[in-house]
Amino acid sequence: MSKIRMVHLSDIHFGQEDKDGTFHHQEDVRDAVTRDCEVMRNKLGPANGILVTGDIAYAGKKTEYDRAGIWLDKICDIVGCERRAVHIIPGNHDVDRSRIDYGVERMHKDFRECSAGDVDKILTKVLGTDPKELSTSAVAFFEKLAAYREFSNRYESDFQSERRPVCIKEIKFATGHILRFFGMTSVQVCDANDAKGTMVLGSSQYIFKQESNVEYVVMCHHPLHWFKDEGNALPRIRTRGRVILAGHEHQPRFRKIMEAGTEYLMLDAGATTPPGSEQRSPFCYNWLEFELTEANGSFSLSVSVFPRKWIHEKAEFDEDRERTDGAGFEQFTVSCRNYAKIEEPPPVEAVSATPVGVNEEEIATMPDEERFAKLLYFFWRYLDWRQRYAVLAKVDVLPKGLERPMPQLVERGALSTARDRNKLADIWNEVMTHVPEAERQQNPF
Repeated sequence: MSKIRMVHLSDIHFGQEDKDGTFHHQEDVRDAVTRDCEVMRNKLGPANGILVTGDIAYAGKKTEYDRAGIWLDKICDIVGCERRAVHIIPGNHDVDRSRIDYGVERMHKDFRECSAGDVDKILTKVLGTDPKELSTSAVAFFEKLAAYREFSNRYESDFQSERRPVCIKEIKFATGHILRFFGMTSVQVCDANDAKGTMVLGSSQYIFKQESNVEYVVMCHHPLHWFKDEGNALPRIRTRGRVILAGHEHQPRFRKIMEAGTEYLMLDAGATTPPGSEQRSPFCYNWLEFELTEANGSFSLSVSVFPRKWIHEKAEFDEDRERTDGAGFEQFTVSCRNYAKIEEPPPVEAVSATPVGVNEEEIATMPDEERFAKLLYFFWRYLDWRQRYAVLAKVDVLPKGLERPMPQLVERGALSTARDRNKLADIWNEVMTHVPEAERQQNPF
């Protein structure tokens, strides 16, 4: 594909309207987002996916994610991408504070009081060193994100592991060059005492490899000045990330930064539906277009930002011309030193304009990874933990010796086991019995 087109949302806060009396207003604004997405699709073309830089929920509750999932399904259908083509990262409102016990409060306090140089040491103590088994403290440490992580699994956006809580997705240009979306977790240490300079990332997140013909779009809910270890993280992120997407502060802005012999684009999303009234902070979101350009053997990434803003007088979203000096969009160009000429680019699938349903011809040519991703979406989207456990037990892919329901880690491992044992067709058939009839699809395995 010549362009990669994404819808960028942030700080949606499903559930806030139940607490502050703004239900009808917030729902009306979200409905307006869906209508505006239809306008933008007709103008620009279908999108490749959705990016959400945190705060999907307001209090990290399952009921909030249930509502968010229905809305995101609708957005995906409207913009023309697969419903699973959503990349999310957690924000502070995705933390369920009711699941933070005294022991975790003490862990948080240790992080807030330590030096930047001791962040990794304390993370190692909390998470343990055995790669095959989580420590008791690690399980407790991430319990506050349990509902978020269950939700993120349907989009393959859960952490690679507790020791490396990042999620990675990538899309190829028609030339074969890769744009990799690298999502970091800013809320490992997060509670009512959050303050700038006291949160942590850890080196497992901000150290990522440079690879030939791969450039990064880094996603992090909190801007980097919120982190105790910003000084260690920033040199790597700014030299290896061509674009940095952030949320949290509810003030939309974008700018190109040139420093330390490199250049990158900073894009603060603003908030799609922030708490309170529109006078406090604007309701906004963005459409983004990434295009690869070449001149004299050097490659650059052209990034077009189409900012959309709630217009009070119209009660609709429209162009945010205040941020673009009167134009409908603003375009930036950043050089890409990791891109080089690829002589024979691999074939790239076109953007799907009919994401719901699939015919036999499409199934026959569907890559294995796409089949598996489709199964994961249905598995996590429509089944509660009891149903998921029952399916895995019936197909006999759970580890032996289980005496009680296990964390998502075991469920994910069981799905990988089913894949290795060629049992994904059986899993699919069982999952479809729990999917509403109108949403069921033919078994692709």
